[in-house]
Amino acid sequence: MNPIRLYWWNLRRSPKSLAAELVYKPRSWIRAVVTSRELFLNFGDEMSREIAEAVFGRKVIWSAAEKADLVAVGSILERMERPGAPVSVWGSGLRSGASPEEDTEREIRYLAVRGKLTADRLGINGQVPMGDPGLLAREVFGDPVKKQDIVYVPHFSELAQWSRLTQFCDAVGARLILPTAKPQNVVREIGSARVVFSASLHGIIVADSYGVPVVPLLPFSGAESPFKYLDYMGVVGARTDLQVHADLQSASEHDRESLIGFCTEATELRRPAVAEAKEGLLAAARNY
Repeated sequence: MNPIRLYWWNLRRSPKSLAAELVYKPRSWIRAVVTSRELFLNFGDEMSREIAEAVFGRKVIWSAAEKADLVAVGSILERMERPGAPVSVWGSGLRSGASPEEDTEREIRYLAVRGKLTADRLGINGQVPMGDPGLLAREVFGDPVKKQDIVYVPHFSELAQWSRLTQFCDAVGARLILPTAKPQNVVREIGSARVVFSASLHGIIVADSYGVPVVPLLPFSGAESPFKYLDYMGVVGARTDLQVHADLQSASEHDRESLIGFCTEATELRRPAVAEAKEGLLAAARNY
């Protein structure tokens, strides 16, 4: 059986994208390489291959967007508007609220999309399952040994403001987990935590996969709009008011513990929605 040609965002395989990243985000990438000693990784995007291989039961290889058979994890649907080979979408999302082009020259089959906002923009709400494939992290990577600590998974762009990032972690008593490490390492740290603070969307999603209480934050760098966060969070019934770093940093320990308690209860309440999204993704994969 031929391998699945999967597109995911990967700078190592795209010299043009890598050059642009180094021009526009040099401080973040220098910090990422020096600190994590991994070259140009983003754990959320890199999960796509391992999850797809486990779920579809086939070898998966990276493909350029226009040649891909399948897309999964990531805010990458805008890239599917360009001419290319027929492609299936399994849990991907749009990056912004702008409606996609209607007259795309590509045959796109939607098996599942990330969330309701993406489905609305595509005009397919109610027609396909919704959920991010990262929700299957626990099923794919397994259960780690619990450490019972608090961790913070920043958005990549926040690495450019290292002092601010470390000050935040010190203030809230969190251990920093870099999103540029290998996916199995990041997933293990999230799954073993007592509480996760995360400005990384896939930090939030992996925490939900493991049922770990998560406090979602909007990146203090201002690099991301809330769209993709709200797109995903609407599926699992998560609170949709993203927290602000400054508010948490200046809050009393009592107030932070109260927020953690609230998020712990919310995690329990949304377990059925998370389970339903997982089942929907697995059912959608069987239609590939």
